[in-house]
Amino acid sequence: MTARLPTRRPGITERVMVPLPLSAEPVPIYATLNFDPRTGRACECFARSGKPNSDRDGMLDDAAVLISLALRAGARLTDLQRHMARDPGDDLTPGTAAAPIAPPADPALRGHPTSLIGGLLDALVTLESAVRTDTGAP
Repeated sequence: MTARLPTRRPGITERVMVPLPLSAEPVPIYATLNFDPRTGRACECFARSGKPNSDRDGMLDDAAVLISLALRAGARLTDLQRHMARDPGDDLTPGTAAAPIAPPADPALRGHPTSLIGGLLDALVTLESAVRTDTGAP
């Protein structure tokens, strides 16, 4: 069992647009990433689609629970992201909805994710990167 998290945890919530393989337009996801104030590491996430009781909202909720459990067990978001399937023919361009900050440094991560979970992980890695840049954390 993992240690209990502090009651108050700093976090960031953003609306991000995630490209999906069967969707003509990127879909909005509201992603929250919270950090353990003792370690500065990401420790939990939440995700919603903005459409309550939709299939997408349920999938995002379940994915966020699994990602949070993995984070609490010591996994890093970038490690989880690296294991998601990607569309190799689709390149991410800095500043686009799919890559609001910068494309992944790892060439294996170029291209859009092929699942909603992959898109959520991309969004969370981007949020974590933004927080680390803003705070100067390693």
